[in-house]
Amino acid sequence: MAWTFPPQLLALELSGDIGDVTYYQNKNKKTVAFPKDWRQEPTSPGRLAQRSRFKTAQAQWSSLTDLQKEALEQACRILSMPMTGQNLYISVALRADFGAYSTVASQSGVTLPPPPTYVP
Repeated sequence: MAWTFPPQLLALELSGDIGDVTYYQNKNKKTVAFPKDWRQEPTSPGRLAQRSRFKTAQAQWSSLTDLQKEALEQACRILSMPMTGQNLYISVALRADFGAYSTVASQSGVTLPPPPTYVP
C-alpha cells in the first residue's frame, strides 16, 4: 500500500508545471492546481512583432562591448535601480523611452553607450 501525503503536510510549496498540471499558491496560501492549457491557435501578428522587437533588442545588447555593458550596470547600481543594465537597455529598445535613458545617464554621471534603435 502506497502512502501519499499532502504537500502542505510535508512543508513543500508547489509552484509551476508538473506533468500536465500547473500549480500555484493563491493569496490565501492555498495550493491551486489546474490542467495545463495547450494553446492550439497560432500566435498573433502582434505577438510575432513583439518577439521580433525583443530579438532585435537582444542582438543590439550583444553587440555592445564589455565596457559599454559595464557602464550600464554601473549606472543602475549608482541609482539603486531595481534592474540590471541589460534590463534597462532592452526596456529602452522595446518602449523607445529615450528620455528615461538620458535621465539615467545624467543622474548617474556615467557615460552610457548610444541608446538602442527602436524597431516599430
